[in-house]
Amino acid sequence: MSLSPRRRFLFKAVIVACALLLAEGLARVLYPWLSHPSGRYRVAILRGEVSLQPSRLPHPYLTYVNTPDYATEEGRPQHNSAGYRNPEFPATETGNVLRILALGGSTTYGTAVDRDDSWPRVLERELAAVAGAGKVRVVNGGLPAGTSAEILSHYAFRDRHRVRPAVVLLYIGLNDAMTLFTPGYDPEYTHYRRPWVRLEPRIYEKAWLQSGLVRVFYSWWLRGHSLGAEETYPVESMPAQEALENARHQEPLGLKHNFESLLQLMAADGAYPVLIPEGIAPREVYPYLEPRNAYAEPLHPALLTALAKGEQVLRELALRYGAGIIENDADIPLDCYVDHCHLNRRGEEIRGRFLAPKLLALLREKRPGLVGDPAQGAGTK
Repeated sequence: MSLSPRRRFLFKAVIVACALLLAEGLARVLYPWLSHPSGRYRVAILRGEVSLQPSRLPHPYLTYVNTPDYATEEGRPQHNSAGYRNPEFPATETGNVLRILALGGSTTYGTAVDRDDSWPRVLERELAAVAGAGKVRVVNGGLPAGTSAEILSHYAFRDRHRVRPAVVLLYIGLNDAMTLFTPGYDPEYTHYRRPWVRLEPRIYEKAWLQSGLVRVFYSWWLRGHSLGAEETYPVESMPAQEALENARHQEPLGLKHNFESLLQLMAADGAYPVLIPEGIAPREVYPYLEPRNAYAEPLHPALLTALAKGEQVLRELALRYGAGIIENDADIPLDCYVDHCHLNRRGEEIRGRFLAPKLLALLREKRPGLVGDPAQGAGTK
């Protein structure tokens, strides 16, 4: 006996519904095995099951910024209310206080250590021992993953107004070096940096994600979505030979443009720029590192090639604009590195102590009166 078209439709609909219910049940039970691990974490964020507290946030003009008042999960403060890696400090100093601004990427920020163990904070303590307590303030303006493009925009829109430094330390080079690895180099870094879209649920998305099937699909869809405030070309996964060839044949025009603009702004502000060319650990460091932190070993030749090109540009511009230069040749033991460039607490201490007498000597030669003996006090801007 044949079924009417309406009954056939209802029969098929029941079969499909049963299949979907079975698939939904299996998706819920087997979700940990069917979903992608990194995507699973992103789905949990959209569902509100975990709280994402990023250390960096997007910004319409500055690309991204350090999150104001950010603290570790244990509650240790890392940023002040303006996003600098310092305790709170006044907009204007009372008394004769020398303000120094340290600019750079994660190696200035001190990614592997707490706020007060970063080399800019060590430097402040070392300088205060000479100039007198409370006579020197070193502001850590380090921005993890920041290239000269972000450093320029941060200084132009924020640092020169909020910090108003008399001296600016420019510990830069490495993040710009990696822009030479990627094909189709653009001095505006559009080949390297992409806009960041914050991972937030859209209307009805939380309800939609109640479904196990949808969660499985989302986990694979979102597996590569960045949770950081910046998105870059994945240079760490590039073939080493390709990165080296690109570094050899491309020129750091973006670094040149950005650094020259920085120096011009600082000249207009009356701030004294001091270049500290950024480097990397010697190749002998890699056996000391945990395997997950030795990812840069294949890229070591490319890093050296790109850094050398960038350093030449930085030195030429520093000399042209009368900036100071401190050679970055501190003797840092291999066991102080946590990867190819970042330092542990002991390494940050060594770097800060190494820079202090070099900076003092440079300032006394080029900017006499900025830093004197404790009895004389220190100058201010």
